[in-house]
Amino acid sequence: MDVDPCQYEQIAINEKDVNNIILSYLIHNCYKESSESFISCTGMKQPADHLENMEKRKRIFHHALEGNVLKAIELTGQLAQDILENNNDLLFDLLSLHFVDLVCSKEWAEALEFAQTKLSPFSVKEQKYMEKIEGFMSLLAYENPVECPMFHLIGLDYRQQVVDSLNQTILGWLTSLYSVYLIYILLQISILCSIPAKYDLQSLSFCLFFSVDVGDGQHTLTFPSTLPWSGLYNRPQ
Repeated sequence: MDVDPCQYEQIAINEKDVNNIILSYLIHNCYKESSESFISCTGMKQPADHLENMEKRKRIFHHALEGNVLKAIELTGQLAQDILENNNDLLFDLLSLHFVDLVCSKEWAEALEFAQTKLSPFSVKEQKYMEKIEGFMSLLAYENPVECPMFHLIGLDYRQQVVDSLNQTILGWLTSLYSVYLIYILLQISILCSIPAKYDLQSLSFCLFFSVDVGDGQHTLTFPSTLPWSGLYNRPQ
């Protein structure tokens, strides 16, 4: 139920929640120095996992915005493994940005070849890609792409939309990954607790493998677990 605007002043605002929202915004947009200053001023716990990868995301973000999309794709593969290989929509959108850059540079032959070798294979997977490809190919019919009915594809708004999607996908993947590592640690503890006390962990050594779904429906991580971990856990006798 919507709140009556007259009651806004009576709503209690949790300062911690507000700070978390602000920090999330700063991290999402890769404002590293602002994030660190905000954390220092508010006394919040520093989310080292996100800040650690912020510079890498920022580089990817800037490469894609400034017309070096292929480099952004390369760096994304290094940071987030096969995240683009399992996200056809995002990969297509990124490749389409490179096609647009070639068109805007009037490199017609290179643009046509790129469309045939990199974009066309997507149409074999799903019909929707064929419709998108036709839209991009129409840019080649105009010496000045701005005159094309699909001119919005060469605009900053489209590029920003694709780059924002890439940034959000990487950030979500990293967040899921850290959650999986936490689950992995809990599994380790559970295993150690379940081993009968009569066994000597110092002499017991074997390897277990856990496959854990990251949570995005696309990635599964496999963790090897070798026991014992000397000194990690003291079991009750």
